[in-house]
Amino acid sequence: WTKAWIKRQSNYIKGLKSKSLSAKRLASHIVEDIEGYFKAFKKCKDYWGIQDKDIYNFDETGFQIGVSSGEMVLVPKDILAVYTADPENKELITSVETINYGGRKVPPIIIFAGAYHLRRYFKNNLDGDILFARSSSGYSNDKLGLKYLEHFNRYTQSKSIGQYRMLIFDGHGSHLTQEFLDFCWQHHIRPFQLPAHTTHLLQPLDVGVFQSLKHNFKKEVRKQVFMGAKEISRTDFFAFFQRFHDKTFKNPRIHKSAFRKTGLIPLDPQQVLLKLKEYQ
Repeated sequence: WTKAWIKRQSNYIKGLKSKSLSAKRLASHIVEDIEGYFKAFKKCKDYWGIQDKDIYNFDETGFQIGVSSGEMVLVPKDILAVYTADPENKELITSVETINYGGRKVPPIIIFAGAYHLRRYFKNNLDGDILFARSSSGYSNDKLGLKYLEHFNRYTQSKSIGQYRMLIFDGHGSHLTQEFLDFCWQHHIRPFQLPAHTTHLLQPLDVGVFQSLKHNFKKEVRKQVFMGAKEISRTDFFAFFQRFHDKTFKNPRIHKSAFRKTGLIPLDPQQVLLKLKEYQ
């Protein structure tokens, strides 16, 4: 009877596949808190006279270097399944990325686990301005957080239109050390922290960039597999990193679009508040 009832109500309801979202993120969907965030953003921007093109967002994202995803292929009707080889390298490499409303380039920092770098990693077409770093976990830490700021300042200070730059980031511990915050204030960088558990709504990189970056990465992995790769190593990853990275970040529309979708530039909280209805 259920199917019959749904069919009779087809003018009013439809079926949708549910998507998972952490309880903490759902709990962060409080209209007053979101509105307060936008008011604080405007207050900071106006008080320090920060220009739109001096606003940046940075965050880390990870790649399992040999993991791709399935894709649609055309096969004869009697074929029930298609399998492709899985390189099975689950090593995680972290890339610290920056986006700017004006489209200014800040080269990424690539972090991987290990005690040393091998020369063969860099015999490729990688941008010479990319900064490489190591950590025991392959993730960022307090020391690398400060290293990022020095890197960021090096590439943005001379390009600043106004006296101050704004740097938007999440609440990761490495972004909140006293050394990190002191460096910001000493170098005319105004730190602006996102509310907890709201990056899926408010962070330009999460909303407008990382999905495209991961998509282009997985396409590159599949390409390597179809070309016969049995294994994708760290060296292989660095060899094609620049291709999928450029395909994302050299898109002239992606920078402004990411800030627009998060309601920051132009300032429009409704861009986010309307999205809250999707989670109700």
